[in-house]
Amino acid sequence: MVDMPDIKKHAPAPAPPPAAGGPPSPPSIDRSALGNHLYAVCKDAVVAIDAKLQILHFSPAAARMFRVSEEQAIGDRIDHFVAETQREAFVKVLGRFFEKENALTRTALEVTAIRGQGTPIRCEIQLTSFPVRDGLQVMGLFRDVTERRKAAQKLHEAQKMEVIDRLAGEVAHDVNNLLVSVQGYAELMKQTTNDADREQYVKDIEGLVRKGGALMRDLRGFARAGGRADDKSKLAPVDLNASIIRLREFLLRAIGGNIVIEPKLTDNLPLINADLDQFDKAIMDVCINARDAMPDGGVLSLETSAFTADAEHLRTHPGMPSGQLVQLCVRDTGKGMPEEVLRKVFEPFFTTKSDQGGAGLGLTLVYKTVKNHGGYVAVESEPGKGTAVRIYFPALSADAKPAAPAEEKVVRGTGTILVVDDEPPVLETTSKLLGGIGYTVYTASGGEEGVKIFDVRRDEIALVLVDMKMPGKSGLEAFQEMKNMRPGVRAILMTGYSIRGDTDAMFRLGLKAYLLKPFTLAALSGLIDRVLNESPSVAAPPMDDRFLAELEQGSV
Repeated sequence: MVDMPDIKKHAPAPAPPPAAGGPPSPPSIDRSALGNHLYAVCKDAVVAIDAKLQILHFSPAAARMFRVSEEQAIGDRIDHFVAETQREAFVKVLGRFFEKENALTRTALEVTAIRGQGTPIRCEIQLTSFPVRDGLQVMGLFRDVTERRKAAQKLHEAQKMEVIDRLAGEVAHDVNNLLVSVQGYAELMKQTTNDADREQYVKDIEGLVRKGGALMRDLRGFARAGGRADDKSKLAPVDLNASIIRLREFLLRAIGGNIVIEPKLTDNLPLINADLDQFDKAIMDVCINARDAMPDGGVLSLETSAFTADAEHLRTHPGMPSGQLVQLCVRDTGKGMPEEVLRKVFEPFFTTKSDQGGAGLGLTLVYKTVKNHGGYVAVESEPGKGTAVRIYFPALSADAKPAAPAEEKVVRGTGTILVVDDEPPVLETTSKLLGGIGYTVYTASGGEEGVKIFDVRRDEIALVLVDMKMPGKSGLEAFQEMKNMRPGVRAILMTGYSIRGDTDAMFRLGLKAYLLKPFTLAALSGLIDRVLNESPSVAAPPMDDRFLAELEQGSV
């Protein structure tokens, strides 16, 4: 045990009596008694250790906190009182106190500690080193924060429910806008007899579906990590000018006829590295905000230019990347914003359009998308003078070439496919599409029906397309039963979201591939063709980075 200093030995000499007629002396304090009292009633545990991490001192509060007597604790190792999963890291921190170079003298950390009966508690620890005759010792002050953490978790859960409620409102707002556009194009298709117009309407509907899928991925990313996961696999060289020209055609139909859209494009602009889905969604969000700021009409300009920030600009715009940049400025002639609003435009859920169904996530997601691309975004606005949103992307080298557009090719095939999904529209459209390119298709409206059909036609069915989340028998349960009936069954998972454990289990059982909803016929037919034509001995292909990232977050 460490020899604790005798407070009495170091107590100062009594003060001399006051001079006659002077003020009375304050009452004397027995510092030894006060120190012993504070030590006895202190709720924080005091533990001292040596270089071997052996406990040399264990205070009464430590005995109460850890439910272990002083006699039991003395000589034991301090790391035995820390959860096994954290011991290695804890020992490394303690070891730094005893190093000759770069030694710690003081630090704070939080760990899961273990009581004598094995009960875990959450502790904050203040660690301090102090010299002794034969070297160095470390004193730890342990504070039990278990109840505080539980209270914080309850508050977090309450706040999370509020966030979910607001996210639901934002989803409904954006999805309703997409559905209104899809419905409008469907009505136009019924009214027109012009094949060129009909083809354009179909393309516009496909574009809206892609944007809806990108919206869902954005919201999943926002919900799990404060922003969409940074998926490097989808980054490719993009010509900003060409993208603006392409988006203008869509904006002309989406924004309305009382707003003039003016592209102002700089020639010979360097390429940028971008995820085109994210890029399109971000620019659309900015333009929709601009439209809402001009209810009586106006001018929306999209200006591109090369830009290199000087030292002063970098100083006044912390976070802006240095080097050559490509700038996109989306400028409107709307009502503008006062300073107090301008300061909050990127805050989640801040909105000036709550009466219109806005939930304040648009510019937050724009900000996170631009940051994921290594860029910078700034907003300039004054009441009555409109708003300019400036977005900066790092420029690629001069020899970079635009990525060739992915060729979507529908692959015809033969064979029998069983489609299992609880949504009738998914079953109907998928079966008709696959039937139209040569396949024989059976459909099942749930896991139970799917297993029954497979049991009768197990030798005929070449492939099963199965949804993961269904009422009753899940996709995993259905796939397990089919696997028992015919071990070599090939299956593709169709999912918008699912539970990580179920998805992992399906891959371990032999799931061949997955397809995220919504999907195109080209993507579906190409995947079916690959799975049907691969060797039976070939293992399931590795999951790509995006799917692995979503599995890690439990969102697939």
